[in-house]
Amino acid sequence: MGPIEAILAVQPLAEVTLVSTETSGAPVAVLVRAVHIAAAAMMIGAVAFQLFALRPALLAVEESKRAELREAIIGRWRRFVLAAIAILFVTGMLNFVFKLLAYRGHPLIGVYHGVFAVKLLAAFHAATVLVMPGPRFDRYRARAGFWLTYLLVLFALIILLGGVLNGFLDLFGPMPAVTTQPTG
Repeated sequence: MGPIEAILAVQPLAEVTLVSTETSGAPVAVLVRAVHIAAAAMMIGAVAFQLFALRPALLAVEESKRAELREAIIGRWRRFVLAAIAILFVTGMLNFVFKLLAYRGHPLIGVYHGVFAVKLLAAFHAATVLVMPGPRFDRYRARAGFWLTYLLVLFALIILLGGVLNGFLDLFGPMPAVTTQPTG
């Protein structure tokens, strides 16, 4: 039972606020957030590196060697991307749960859920574009400049949505106090 549930269970008829002032979980939340941001930074940096450094350098290499080199790089890098996707998913879900518990009862919690859903879908889409294996995706790799730029724009949207989620109470107002009338 978390601190919110404990308060509500012990004092169901008293005036309570739904925002916990307990900070014992704060170090875990900070660590989870730091790992989440580090994994995202690695992926964003890799895409920027591909767009601004690797791709232009590969254009100077003859086509037969370029495809071989690209496959060697992607083959090695895919493991890191898949690991980062897993880390982002797990830490993102933990961040969501931490915030959800703190924001439960907010009159605009549906807005939080909607923004989170859009961020999650955008992140899954970005992950799909990052790890497109096999020849059926060659047509996308042929337009790598477009797709890498697209990913950077998508990452910017994901960062913006993360900022909205993190600053939810600043944007949509504080948690209202929940009061109940004593019975009896």
